[in-house]
Amino acid sequence: MDDTTPQDDTRSGTGRGGAELRMLDAGIDLWVTQDPATTFGGLSVASVAKAAGVTRATFYAYWPTTDEYFRALLAHLDSKRPRGAVPSRSEEISRVREQDGRVLSIFMETCRQRFLETIDMPSMRVRYGFASKLDDAEVAEGLRRLYRNYEHDTQRLNEEVHNRWGREPRPPFTDAWIQSILGAVLDGMVLRHLIDPEQMPEDSFGLVSALVTMLATRTLDDHRDTYDLLGTMNQWPSAGFRANSSRRAEDAQQTIPLGEDALRAVVGAAGRMVAEGSWQALDIDEIAAGVGIDADRLLRTFGSKIGLGMALLAANADEQWQLAERTGDPLVDLDTLLDIIVTEYRRSPSLGQSLIQILSGSVRLPDPVIFARQPIPEIARLLEEAKQAGLIRPEIDPQSLSVSITRIVLVESAPVTVSGIAQSDSLRYLIEGIRATR
Repeated sequence: MDDTTPQDDTRSGTGRGGAELRMLDAGIDLWVTQDPATTFGGLSVASVAKAAGVTRATFYAYWPTTDEYFRALLAHLDSKRPRGAVPSRSEEISRVREQDGRVLSIFMETCRQRFLETIDMPSMRVRYGFASKLDDAEVAEGLRRLYRNYEHDTQRLNEEVHNRWGREPRPPFTDAWIQSILGAVLDGMVLRHLIDPEQMPEDSFGLVSALVTMLATRTLDDHRDTYDLLGTMNQWPSAGFRANSSRRAEDAQQTIPLGEDALRAVVGAAGRMVAEGSWQALDIDEIAAGVGIDADRLLRTFGSKIGLGMALLAANADEQWQLAERTGDPLVDLDTLLDIIVTEYRRSPSLGQSLIQILSGSVRLPDPVIFARQPIPEIARLLEEAKQAGLIRPEIDPQSLSVSITRIVLVESAPVTVSGIAQSDSLRYLIEGIRATR
């Protein structure tokens, strides 16, 4: 029979609609059954006509160009969706929902069933193939409509997230947006599974979906939006810096610490670098390179960049202390010295904030040699003079008390004190409290 025109199909009893549908169904079947390397590049007219049992002339009678055929095929694919119902594994999925047990296991099994169902869908490879023709505006619009319709149909698979588990989208996410994300993840994972099932096992989609759902939804009494949760990312740089410093400090334990001359050179260079720029912009490696000393030796001595900052501020405080007028009363002079140290530390708010990390133990303490540098030893010397002069109670050990005072100096230098009272009061009260009774 001459099957070259639509009229010929009518004479054969199939009708124009019958030939058209056969060719559209043949296109989908070829895309599903043939080698993706061939079909993704575009179906040939000859292969479609042969599969549908018609001639090439019949094909062109309906679609003058292959682009028109592809558009019709995309619309036909959308018409074959299981409208108003979940996909073919719906009964199996429903049984999973009705099981008693932990929510995660139910959720994971539901996602696994959806993953397997998507692999079996005839439309899956066709959707992938059309992705190569997105430069066609009509194809892009058809795919957009197809995906949105498909996501709407499969929304029922996730209804228990809202209805049974009392969750809602976490702003700025919406139900439709979440569904689109999960749909895109599903398509990508299915394709990866077909290529390399060992690297993308069936349970992968369930794990990723659970993570997305946990982040993108919230309980009804949780008022935090997504950016509230993501705000913790701002802490990553400082946490990473602490971790790296800690590891490097541990590696540097066997490194010989810096000598006195090298200490002075490092502190002096750090002071000059701070004067020329920002302390926050400096790091241990830059400082080490600036003075020509191995970075591990700096870490072994200063513990961290914060320890180097403490040494720098101590050096600045010592300069001021050497210029301060002495009164002859060791306790009055001690009060002056402590005021100089605390004031110097408070002039660097970022360093003062960092002192909290030292107090909490999250940053390694500097080598003890740092605490033996001026003006810290002056605290013990003034206390010893006060004790020799009978100005403080005899049972007080000047050396031990100087250690306690040094710790209090760190607390008083932080931006906020634990007590909440004026920051200089603690030290002043301590000095008054150790005075000998007369």
